[in-house]
Amino acid sequence: MTTWRDVAICDNRAVLTDLGLPGDADDEAVYRAVITAPAPNAHEVAGTLGWEVDEVLAALDRLAAQSFVARADEPSDDPAAPHRADQRWTASPPELVLGPVLARSRERLRRAESVMEDLVETYHRERSPRTGSELVELVEGSAAQALRLRQLERSARREICALQSGSNTVVPLLRRPQEASPAGAPDDRGRTGGSNGAADGTTPPSTTGRRLRIVVDPAYLREPGASQRLDTWVARGEEIRVSDEPVTKLAIADDDVAMVQVTPRTSVMLRRPLVVLARELFEATWRSARPYLQGGAGLEPEDRRILELMLAGLTDAAVATHVGLSARTVQRRVKALMVLAGVGSRVQLGWHAVRQGWV
Repeated sequence: MTTWRDVAICDNRAVLTDLGLPGDADDEAVYRAVITAPAPNAHEVAGTLGWEVDEVLAALDRLAAQSFVARADEPSDDPAAPHRADQRWTASPPELVLGPVLARSRERLRRAESVMEDLVETYHRERSPRTGSELVELVEGSAAQALRLRQLERSARREICALQSGSNTVVPLLRRPQEASPAGAPDDRGRTGGSNGAADGTTPPSTTGRRLRIVVDPAYLREPGASQRLDTWVARGEEIRVSDEPVTKLAIADDDVAMVQVTPRTSVMLRRPLVVLARELFEATWRSARPYLQGGAGLEPEDRRILELMLAGLTDAAVATHVGLSARTVQRRVKALMVLAGVGSRVQLGWHAVRQGWV
């Protein structure tokens, strides 16, 4: 039998841990249970979650220490006062306790991007043998970038991480599904080609045995065929998230080498120890992004895809093109989702979709 704990532990939207706060999935499950009930006590929460009362009390104490919950009744030394397990609790509004944490996360992300920009500027201004081409390499031209990106991806033994935006001019990750290489782009052996797979017609490289994590932004979702590419990745078991903010295009192989695109025709290759800067930027973006088309909430995959594209800022006509429906059908489905969510506007629908894990 699946319990709330199983759901919380498997849910990659665990807010507390994703934001780097003390606590774990157990604490979040208790917090959610208190939110959804009118001032419950530990017995009631334990019954809802299928846990032991002592486990719930321990989680409530941790949450109270961080101001996520508070006692609904006044503490008292009166012997007639309710036992701890009978004391009632209320949940603090999530925007009050998590808002400042999110603001700090955004500030850390902003600082990481600033450091990255400063590094690139310093490289161009003061490049010398002392700084070392072994640590930083400038790659110019679409063909050269395509070659270095493929080499980076093939060199990974454990993990490939990437931030992807729109207006892609370089061969996509692992020859992104159903996307051709730029004309004249060389393969790893220096040969040119434009096939979907390797230049010699072989199957595109797979990520078997390697973890692939990708964060895309609204500009990427607006690209033609973006939904189909992401669906293919998800079907292969890759981990995809969506950032509401624009991202800097980069790719990282393990912690050995990173490629950061500075302009459409210029990228910078970073090696140890500088690759840690790219890693910190990726991890900060990953934590603040939401999973793409995660299962749950009883929605059809097509409805979740419509919501994702709507949140990315696409018009109804553009959404219809992406999902292969008419604009009128998209409008009807959005209205049906608004009725299901019990909201009166698309803005409210977007907030509801994020809060309920629909997207």
